[in-house]
Amino acid sequence: MHDRADLRLPASEAPARCADMDSASVPAASSDAQLARAWAAGDERAFAAIVDRHAGAIYNRCRMALGSADADDATQAVFLVLARRPQQAADSPVLVGWLMAVAGNVVRNAWRDRRRRR
Repeated sequence: MHDRADLRLPASEAPARCADMDSASVPAASSDAQLARAWAAGDERAFAAIVDRHAGAIYNRCRMALGSADADDATQAVFLVLARRPQQAADSPVLVGWLMAVAGNVVRNAWRDRRRRR
């Protein structure tokens, strides 16, 4: 299992990872809507910014519902959905609301899987 901190890029590594980016890099002050649209257009830096911005809240939502043991996997599942459905996220009026709805679905699926295994 990974610690929640593993989901975030350490600040000390950020300059090294961003050194090859040009002036069109994603600014930290970009709104969620701008980031979602950029991700839907294929900008991987926007995806990284979304994960960095919302991973903690999504992790906490999953941890409160599932406990620490399954929260990491559930958090990763939420961002896999974002990776696979960028346009759906971009079309959502509020990105964090969309991410929380996906987290709720992931949590319900995890609960269902637990009941089936019993």
